[in-house]
Amino acid sequence: MCMATDKNMTAEKMTSLKNNFDEIIKQLSTGNLTAKNIRQKFKDAHKVIFYKSQMQYFPNAEFSDILNNGYFNYVTSSILYSLVLKQLNIPSYYLFTLSKTDIILNPNADQIILETQNQKDENGYFNSSDNKGYIVDLLDKNIRIGSEYQYNSNQGNSVVRFKDSEVLKTNQLAATIYFYKAVNQLNEKNTDEAYSLISKACYLFPDETFVNAMYAITDARLKVCKFDKVEDVDLLGQLSRFKDNNFDYIKRTFWNLIGNKVANDRHNLGFQTDLPFCTAAYKRLLPQIDDVLLADEISYAYYMGAAFCPNFDNIINLEPAIQALKLKPNDKPALSLLENNLSRLSDSEDNKEALLDTLARYEKELNSPESLSLINNTKMFMCLDLAKKYFLRNKLKEGLKYISIFESEFKLPLPNVSFKINIENTYYEYAMYYVRFNNRALAQKVVDKGLVYVPNSNMIETATYKMPIVKPIITHRKMTKTEYDKYMKKNKL
Repeated sequence: MCMATDKNMTAEKMTSLKNNFDEIIKQLSTGNLTAKNIRQKFKDAHKVIFYKSQMQYFPNAEFSDILNNGYFNYVTSSILYSLVLKQLNIPSYYLFTLSKTDIILNPNADQIILETQNQKDENGYFNSSDNKGYIVDLLDKNIRIGSEYQYNSNQGNSVVRFKDSEVLKTNQLAATIYFYKAVNQLNEKNTDEAYSLISKACYLFPDETFVNAMYAITDARLKVCKFDKVEDVDLLGQLSRFKDNNFDYIKRTFWNLIGNKVANDRHNLGFQTDLPFCTAAYKRLLPQIDDVLLADEISYAYYMGAAFCPNFDNIINLEPAIQALKLKPNDKPALSLLENNLSRLSDSEDNKEALLDTLARYEKELNSPESLSLINNTKMFMCLDLAKKYFLRNKLKEGLKYISIFESEFKLPLPNVSFKINIENTYYEYAMYYVRFNNRALAQKVVDKGLVYVPNSNMIETATYKMPIVKPIITHRKMTKTEYDKYMKKNKL
């Protein structure tokens, strides 16, 4: 796993390096190693590792380099020691900070601590022969009896002497390498690469130090992120998983994303918006949010943006407005968007019979009086439109179906002027149907019904004014004046 932290690692190279590591273990296995004490075993391991070839300290060395060309840093050298000690069945713990690492040998008995320090010079590396044997000095200066450090294995992950350290197991050493590399990349202002590396470190070992570093890198990337790519929202998902999940910051940032991609483009020529981008970003981010309240806020922001988007397919815009109101039933901005989209829906030339079924379904999904009133008013408006259309076509049965729905479900007062005009037009055409068939009595009944909704409506009343003068049934001779007066009186003309 440690060798896999090198992004240029190949299967062939890994096999070769593993053979080099196995050769170290083989050399250490010769002789009566089991009879030696812990200190002597370590000295033997040190000779095999660092006297085998000329070693060079290089801060950016990969772990694979120490087994390949002799380049090492304080992290990779300590990790190699830990792996060798594990093969030799020497109990040990590995402790890490950005300034040094410590390997605690035999922690439950007479422990020994090996300390390696982070060292750099102006050229970025130094040769072991130039500094009088850096690793050799470790034997004399940094290997000490553990009693000096007051180390207590019963303290678990808390180490008294090293306040910023955590006890690591050897199978978590790869996380340390990723973290060390991430810090180097961050120092070089490569925040994207640093983020990738620290993500791997946290995945392998969610140590508090690693998590805090990832938080800092995530925050730094968010501050300069323009959200040009859908995957950029992963930063918000990552930020939400920290203990302090930055609820308001994540919500505000996603709102800004939606606003920039949809709302601010509303008045652009051609109504070109980037709703597909927002949809993809929303679908990518939502599964990453564990906080239910934050997930609802993310959904609400997306649905409001989609409802506001100037899309000429009205049903597509209506659905997001409904979803927003399901999250916040009494939200005034959401109610306003619903009203605007319902108004556009009423004015459309779409199949209103099918739209009525859609609205009936939405009525079952919503529960606030305000939203239900808006939907019901739209239904009533459409019923008037449909009834008017069928009366004009002399389709009485179909017209009666929709005017009956209106009369049974609509409740005064009138919501707006458009409703008043639509009622007048519909009842005028309703009455005119009977006028065309010379049925004055039924026409007058229709007029009276219409006047209940719009009292003193001149338009509705004029329907009966247009009742034609009915010609006499007898056409083979002229009627006498007496017959004519009698006929007119009988028909109330």
